[in-house]
Amino acid sequence: NIKATSFAELNLIGATLWGVLFTGGTLMLGVGAWTGLSSID
Repeated sequence: NIKATSFAELNLIGATLWGVLFTGGTLMLGVGAWTGLSSID
């Protein structure tokens, strides 16, 4: 039971980390594209 709980917690932590990384990466890409386009103009 403890093993199952810790496994679920690890899955939750992993999903949260991936979500944060994905969101951060998308924001960085968006900011980079926006600054690149505005600097061209």
